[in-house]
Amino acid sequence: MSSDRGYTKVMDGCRKYYGSVSYGFTTIPTYPGGQIGFVLAAKDQGVDFSRPRRELTEPELDAMGLRYYSAEVHRAAFVLPRFVRQALAAPQ
Repeated sequence: MSSDRGYTKVMDGCRKYYGSVSYGFTTIPTYPGGQIGFVLAAKDQGVDFSRPRRELTEPELDAMGLRYYSAEVHRAAFVLPRFVRQALAAPQ
């Protein structure tokens, strides 16, 4: 991947200031559909954003009206296509 890609510049810029940086995405259940990407960052090293800090129970999910969220969906948001993983991991 070329180093002039915007997402690599964003990730590299974040890595200058934060110990943990991760990229994830979500799909939007609308017609014709959509996708939102997000960058998460923490000052502490070794933060694994793909793991929920707390897994909500089914009654908690229902009480909060979270129809599309689950711990599995949370983890899956950080499963990226191979070319994206390679581009984001490559030193720029």
